[in-house]
Amino acid sequence: IHTGAIYTLAETAAKVAVSTHPVLASRRLRQKSTKVKYYSSTKRDITARATITAEVEHVARDALATGQEAVLEIAVSVLDAKGIDIAEVTVKFTLG
Repeated sequence: IHTGAIYTLAETAAKVAVSTHPVLASRRLRQKSTKVKYYSSTKRDITARATITAEVEHVARDALATGQEAVLEIAVSVLDAKGIDIAEVTVKFTLG
C-alpha cells in the first residue's frame, strides 16, 4: 500500500475521532501538522486507530474554559490485517 494512502487514512481517523468526540465535536478544528513514522510496508488491508487520551481531553477542556485555542496531538496507529504495526502518526490540530 502506498505511503500516501497510509497517511490519508491516518489523518482521516484523527479527524473522525475529534469530530465525533462528545466534548470536542462542537468546536472549530484546524489541522496544523502531521508527523509519520513508517515501520513496514504491506499488501494487506490496513486499519487506523486514533486515540483521544484523557490528557488530550483535559488540555482541550482547560484551554476552552479560558477562551484559548487548544492544541491537540492525536496519536494514530496504523496496523495491517495481521496486527503488524505499519506506521505511527501524530496529527496536530488547533481547536477553537
